[in-house]
Amino acid sequence: MKTCIKCQESIEIETRFCPKCGLDQNQITLVASSSFLITLCILTIVGSVITIGRALLYEIVASAVEQDYYRGWIYFWSSGGTLIGAIMMLQKKINGLYVYSISQVIYLITIVVASFSYGDVSAEIAFFVAMCFFLPSLVMLYLYWLKVVRQHLN
Repeated sequence: MKTCIKCQESIEIETRFCPKCGLDQNQITLVASSSFLITLCILTIVGSVITIGRALLYEIVASAVEQDYYRGWIYFWSSGGTLIGAIMMLQKKINGLYVYSISQVIYLITIVVASFSYGDVSAEIAFFVAMCFFLPSLVMLYLYWLKVVRQHLN
């Protein structure tokens, strides 16, 4: 007896397709795509922790100069959501993808709004800085929704 490489069901050694989930046991791409999901989650965890720190720094600086700055808290909470979503996805939970996605969309919207709110900075610089945060976040959101990633989440 052996176990299915996807659902861990016990199957006969010579069985090619799992009777429970139907997966071809000769596929090695599933193992590679599982590693891809783990890599995405680790990158998300690192990025979320950095963004949480950045958001707290924004809030500290804003309160020191007595400026009413709210976006730092939005960055903080949305990055907390992406962190929780990534941890849930490491546990193979599909709800983690939804938590991550909602949090990431809030983060992306906040970046766009922020890029239009800098009156004292030229539009080109504000756009460039916004894209440095926006594009990697958008790419990660896209990668999580690939079928090869979603097939690992229950």
